[in-house]
Amino acid sequence: MTVIVLYHGAEFKPLAFRNGQSWLKVKILQQKWQQPQGNRQLYHFVVSTEEDQIWELIYMSPDGYWKGWCLP
Repeated sequence: MTVIVLYHGAEFKPLAFRNGQSWLKVKILQQKWQQPQGNRQLYHFVVSTEEDQIWELIYMSPDGYWKGWCLP
């Protein structure tokens, strides 16, 4: 998964992400939380897209690994 993010100091949020062949733009960041996973941080984002879909995106730091899925 490819994600474009906006960084502001230590904070960041997803702006757009690629789902297969198409890019989806984030319209609203609905929720964000993080939890420790050993020496890593797991970041969860719930976003709505311009297509009015709700997605959950997960980022594993410092690995740089993104995963996401559309919520029903």
